[in-house]
Amino acid sequence: MKNPIRLLSLMALSVAAVLMLAACGSDPVPAPTTAAPAVATPTAAAVPAAEEPTPTPLPTFDGDAYFAGKTIKLITGTGPGGGYDTLLRIFSRFGAKYFPEDTKFVVQNIDGAAQLRGLRAVLDSKPDGFTAGATHQRWFIQQGLYGDVEGLDFEALEIIGSPTFHLNPSLACIDSSVASSWQEVIDKGIKLTTGQTGPGNQPGHEFVEYLGGPIKNVYGYGGSAEVMAAFDRGEINLIWGCDTGLANRLYPEWALEGRLAPLFWWGAESSEEWLAAIGSSRAEVPHVFDIAGVTWTDLDKQAFSSWETISLISRTFLLPPGIDPAVADYWREKFKLVVQDEEFIAAVEVAGYLEAYGYAGGPEIKEALINMSTLPDNIKAVLQNFAPSN
Repeated sequence: MKNPIRLLSLMALSVAAVLMLAACGSDPVPAPTTAAPAVATPTAAAVPAAEEPTPTPLPTFDGDAYFAGKTIKLITGTGPGGGYDTLLRIFSRFGAKYFPEDTKFVVQNIDGAAQLRGLRAVLDSKPDGFTAGATHQRWFIQQGLYGDVEGLDFEALEIIGSPTFHLNPSLACIDSSVASSWQEVIDKGIKLTTGQTGPGNQPGHEFVEYLGGPIKNVYGYGGSAEVMAAFDRGEINLIWGCDTGLANRLYPEWALEGRLAPLFWWGAESSEEWLAAIGSSRAEVPHVFDIAGVTWTDLDKQAFSSWETISLISRTFLLPPGIDPAVADYWREKFKLVVQDEEFIAAVEVAGYLEAYGYAGGPEIKEALINMSTLPDNIKAVLQNFAPSN
């Protein structure tokens, strides 16, 4: 908010001196004298005021000329085939529609360290606008809780926007050969194993393990596609991406073969159509707060809900720090046009990510990140169990 500007005016006041003559009683009146002719005081010739020089206009940034013929690298910290990789490739396909026509886009996969290697590659790149990347929310959580992610200062961060600023359906499914419901898992004492890229990835499974539920989270997978592949070969028996946007997109045969048994959900509910396709319904699948054998305190629920809110900040496109603000603004303008393009949205739907789709701009996301930094200490203390400090 701009502060009002106050202008102070100073006025010069002139005081006239009054000369008083005193009369001298009976003094004779002096004879009149002839006044000396007045001599004109010479004055300087008026000098015309100098014209103020016309200010030189600042050069206007020509984004189209700046990006013409350039190659833009889009970095993801995941391997090929997952959601981050897929959405970056869709963006690359439609980017040329709004960037100059001869602008080229390439996607680079730099996986490892729970996507930190990809994030570091973006933050450490030359700040010229030719490198950007999509970042996982776990590193925003890390920064909000500890402030120890180098280069991720929220106030100084150059955020482009996100194509998936939306609360996604999150459905946990087990291999139906193991059990058909969460209650059966509890009754039979079944131990479940799932895969994650790193801590802070999927709050449903991680919170259940934290609260003593029969789930073990195994970390170190390169991305969601690797987790799905591990489930397919029987390495793990529980997945968190059991919906149309991931499981059904990569392995549509699972639903056809009746391999998936839903256990519980969080985030947004899955559609009745999808649940029917895997032999279930909303009435049969409990929310994670309501599953048997796991006790949630009010504080646990508040922390979990905060994590869900933070999860909105997924696949956030960043530019490296120190970039020219005009270049960053150009990026934000073009990003919004691309992401809100009807053909882009149609491609997202074909890829199975329509339920996750939702545009958000950089300022909106930055505000959400700064608000996250102000969470109460007791909620931060719970969340720190899922985001160990560096």
